[in-house]
Amino acid sequence: MSRATAVRALARTHRAILVIALVALFPLFANLGAGTLWADEADTAVFARSILKTGLPTAWDGTTFTDSDSGRRLAPNLVLVGTPWVPYYVTAASFALFGETTFAARLPFALAGLATLVLLYALVLRLTGDRLAALLSSALLLGNVQFLIYVRQCRHYALNMLLSVGMLFAFQRLERRRPDPLFIVLAVLLYHCHPMPAGVTLAVLGGLTLLPSFRAARWGFWLSFPVILLLTAPWVLLAAQGWGENSRALAVASDYIPRFVQFFYEASVAVPFVGLLVLAPFAARHLDARARRFLTLAIAVLAGYAILAPLAQSTLQLWEYGLRYSNAFLPLGAAVTGLLIACAARGKHLLAIGIAALFAFTHLPGSTALWVLAPLRPAPEERPAEPRSALHTPVRTIDTILRTELPAFARELFSWSPGTDARIIGFLDQNAKAGDIVVTNYAWEPLYFHTRLPQGYKVMPEHSIYAAAQAAGLPAYVFRPEDARWLVWRAPWEDYQGYKWADVAARLRAAGGTLQPVASFQETVWENRENLHFRRFPVVGYLYPRAVETGYPAARIWRVDHVGGAAANPPSATP
Repeated sequence: MSRATAVRALARTHRAILVIALVALFPLFANLGAGTLWADEADTAVFARSILKTGLPTAWDGTTFTDSDSGRRLAPNLVLVGTPWVPYYVTAASFALFGETTFAARLPFALAGLATLVLLYALVLRLTGDRLAALLSSALLLGNVQFLIYVRQCRHYALNMLLSVGMLFAFQRLERRRPDPLFIVLAVLLYHCHPMPAGVTLAVLGGLTLLPSFRAARWGFWLSFPVILLLTAPWVLLAAQGWGENSRALAVASDYIPRFVQFFYEASVAVPFVGLLVLAPFAARHLDARARRFLTLAIAVLAGYAILAPLAQSTLQLWEYGLRYSNAFLPLGAAVTGLLIACAARGKHLLAIGIAALFAFTHLPGSTALWVLAPLRPAPEERPAEPRSALHTPVRTIDTILRTELPAFARELFSWSPGTDARIIGFLDQNAKAGDIVVTNYAWEPLYFHTRLPQGYKVMPEHSIYAAAQAAGLPAYVFRPEDARWLVWRAPWEDYQGYKWADVAARLRAAGGTLQPVASFQETVWENRENLHFRRFPVVGYLYPRAVETGYPAARIWRVDHVGGAAANPPSATP
């Protein structure tokens, strides 16, 4: 048989997943470059641009100092070490090929999302032999709006999911009782995308090798593990301080329960727990040994996240970040759901499709019961307040029954709704001159990526990187606000990272600056957030408005006229 004939035969055998992949092209790539990058995306993009200049993700690129975590992610030489590098270099490669655009920033991650759909199909098919279950798994994942949002972001989320599924696929290769290069490479890459999914997956797989059904992989895993450790452990010494910015290790045992409950709430985005409990007894009678083994593997990884994530994240962080660091829950939750549907339907395709549609288009198998039973509570708090869990709940009844996020997301594929970040960026693009210094208290990275204007007052004396930045000879405007030509202030972030309006305004006036108000824009709070609960959709707005405080004063822009400088008329603007 010729290679071409073999390829055609393979395509015929797996034509259904090819159709799913073709259908996926539209929701993954349509309008991908629309809108501005939000803060975390722009962090990736700005450091990627620095990589193209210097070869390393350096915080100082000759124009602006970048690190919104007060320098805690940086080494003394101002190189980023507190966040793993793989996503930054992936983005830099895309910039090198396609230019420094929003579309190029997001493109590699959308491609990773497409690959995840295909690889999930291959994983389920290989481990269960059930083609219907494999197809349903990928189809359900494609229909999950949280998945689609993640993979359309210039951040590590899509790579986390792809590499996590890849590790489970490569886990089977360990049965050859020797170190497996593919498993090692995937584990190391996953760690250097984010340590949490790598740590959880390795911990669970190592534990599974102690079970009789996975004993064959024991030698391969434990011979591979030292190599993985050698290629990842040194980074812990460099990155520990940066990790602390987005994690809170459990310090009080009584905090674990509310953390665990909060994780359960967030996980309901990926796993329709009620529906699976209903399906389980119907499916159980038709699960063969291969299906049971796969369920053991998938559920063990899901349980690993549920047990370990609350040890590292507070209730407030889980509420705000959702499954950001545990998003392998999405493909594995889809796989478990697809397999149980296929087994419960007993091979009846129309019945399976009908059940899958109920899961894909309604919340009835998932969060509806939670929204009925769980009391409404305000956002969780950090200690010293008593930690508590809180469920994100939509306001409209229809949103608690139907997955209205699907048509809301569909609007993003044709249009976008400019928020505060975009309007500020547009104003500066039209009115600022090259070299004008901007001082702001939020969204530093998007403003810099999209305008390329230098930013002042990025390093304060209390920041851990202050001495190193001074020693590096960075210009004076990096350390003070007095050189600003434009002042941008966002009320929701007053005193965030130590930025206080009264202090900045007083220092500018003391230096002889005159603040001319030139524009104001409605405060929409977030821009293109990665978390469904904080996502602002075109026309629809927030589906979970209780999660977002409203009523803030408008964002304001002032032009700063300095003594001795040429004072121009305030540029026109439409607030």
